[in-house]
Amino acid sequence: ILSGLFLFASFATNASDFLLNEYSVVTIGDFESGSGTHIAGSTFVGGDYTGGKSDLGQSLKQNAGIDVLTVAGTMKANVSTFQNDIVLSSTQNKINNTSKNKNANQTKLSSKVTLSSVGTVKFSSDLDAIKADYKTQLENSSEYFASLETNSKLVTTNNKQNNKLTVNNELGDNGIAVFSLDGFTSIFNARNQSIELAGNNISDLSAIVINVAGNDLSIANNSNINGSFNNKEISSKVIWNFYEATSIDLGSQKFVGAILAPLATVTQTGGNIYGSVGAFSLITNAEINVPTNVDITSSELKKAIAVPEPTSLILLLIAFAGLFYQRKMLNV
Repeated sequence: ILSGLFLFASFATNASDFLLNEYSVVTIGDFESGSGTHIAGSTFVGGDYTGGKSDLGQSLKQNAGIDVLTVAGTMKANVSTFQNDIVLSSTQNKINNTSKNKNANQTKLSSKVTLSSVGTVKFSSDLDAIKADYKTQLENSSEYFASLETNSKLVTTNNKQNNKLTVNNELGDNGIAVFSLDGFTSIFNARNQSIELAGNNISDLSAIVINVAGNDLSIANNSNINGSFNNKEISSKVIWNFYEATSIDLGSQKFVGAILAPLATVTQTGGNIYGSVGAFSLITNAEINVPTNVDITSSELKKAIAVPEPTSLILLLIAFAGLFYQRKMLNV
């Protein structure tokens, strides 16, 4: 009985975590990486993983039993990981453990898997269920952020060449600053030169949400994200929520803040992404840095994205049934 209750409580807690706090990359569909892709944290690929050589997991704690890469589909990529475990959908990725990687701190994968002395390749038949859960979490998160009332504003100067996302100074500790933009054309166009984040209370906020409307979006190559965005403590709280987009082209520009785009294919041909990415699919050869650090403990997001697992609900019902039966027996 107690174990059933414990398992349910444990899952309920995990289900409420914001995925982009846990992963550098989450895709529901495919992930295509070009040569030179670097991902600092963990990666979950719901579809197929293809591409050139990539380095994964440089910022993860080594030998900590962390899954640096999970692929629910097929894998035809060449990646190097750093001493952490890898989860694949099935044995369709043939393992060859007779060859050793020259760098003992890495485990290389391609269409065949080469195991080094560290890191473990595991196989799971449950990845489709995890993928479905992650899809729901990303979509629920995006819908929740999009539903928030706008409380901060964009200020433009110098003929729209300078843009400041100005946080409402009346927001208190653990507040969420919310901006609403009408697509990249409002701030990232041929004439724009910079976008900054301004406000005296930014460090006290739990999250900075930038809701961006529009379906097919692209960023101009001369746009720069500057100012407080370059403060890692602040940028780790920024979430660009592309709640409508089905296509996002970042060009070769640096991008700062997490990208939440559960319906979109995100493409970037160069530059780095200083934040995590949660998208339908991703095509990149960029460097994607550590996950976000959004504090959701005091927000409705925790309830919005919780997706209890059916088996956990069954365990809970069994637990209550056991308690009822025990009580009945004691009363006999």
